Amino acid sequence: MTFRVSWETFKGKRYLFVNSANGLEQDMLAALEAAKQEMLKLPPGASLLILMDMSHTSPAASVNAKGRELTAAAKAHGIPDCPTAMVGFSGVQKGITQMFISLRVVRNLRLFDHLDEAKEWLVAQ
Repeated sequence: MTFRVSWETFKGKRYLFVNSANGLEQDMLAALEAAKQEMLKLPPGASLLILMDMSHTSPAASVNAKGRELTAAAKAHGIPDCPTAMVGFSGVQKGITQMFISLRVVRNLRLFDHLDEAKEWLVAQ
């Protein structure tokens, strides 16, 4: 198992850290499912900040579908659009994700090259 989902704090703000760096497709799917379960423990209407490290992973349609499932579960649970900082995308993977962000298909998602800059943005939300 190459993933970790944990609650962490940075500058006094709590966020859900989804770390699937260096993971295989099944690791990323398991990490997103674990993140969904953590999110569902929150009271309806709670705010949620998410930091995801996807460094050294390969894109997969199943992972994108699981991400959409996570978003739908948040909305169904009354959690508003969650500011999400994502680290580790590069090349085509980053370009496609940037396109979805610019077309507003994905909301409240920002891509970063480093965890520290992702955390800074996240806690400013």
